[in-house]
Amino acid sequence: IKKRKKSKLVLDAQTRQWKRRYGYDRAGDDKNIPIIEAKESD
Repeated sequence: IKKRKKSKLVLDAQTRQWKRRYGYDRAGDDKNIPIIEAKESD
């Protein structure tokens, strides 16, 4: 059995940027989706 280190960075599918696996500004964070306000005409 060989121990292998896991990378701390992972490619985020939504933003296409390298982000941390956990913690601040992590990848795949559902709470980090921006709020887009809609117009009344929509």
